Amino acid sequence: MEAILEIRFVTEKGWTVLPGLLHQHIRDRYGEPTDLPLAAIPDEVRRGEASLTHRPLAAFEGDGFQIRFGPRVLSLIVSSEYPGWSAVESELGWLLDRVAEAGFIVEGFLELAWRDGDGKAIQIEFGSKESEIFIESSGEEFTFPNDQLDEAISRHFAN
Repeated sequence: MEAILEIRFVTEKGWTVLPGLLHQHIRDRYGEPTDLPLAAIPDEVRRGEASLTHRPLAAFEGDGFQIRFGPRVLSLIVSSEYPGWSAVESELGWLLDRVAEAGFIVEGFLELAWRDGDGKAIQIEFGSKESEIFIESSGEEFTFPNDQLDEAISRHFAN
């Protein structure tokens, strides 16, 4: 099972300082950042290509988890055998606390993504006022106000 939490955000900080800002808050669990292949593309080219906006440029390796980080995205990835929800939830809570301490996010939203039993993607994107559900197996995509979150999840995921 693959599990990824993605945070997309807006920041006023430049990419050159962001990895250091994050690393000082996560270094007790994660190693030094390593560049991903997209980091070799010049900033001006990346900024001009919309498909690269939310792509990571660096990775931090931890025990069973990996953090991928870019100028407008941060992802927590289970990098080994799925340890169960309680371990993922604990690491996620810890990471969100460290991101808040780092203080570089001006605004953003959360995205949860996983794969169903057939390997098809399911995504829920949580925004400040509305959220979106995408179910790859049926091609359905739904947007709804956050005050209707419980109802929408029950409607689309009830057995």
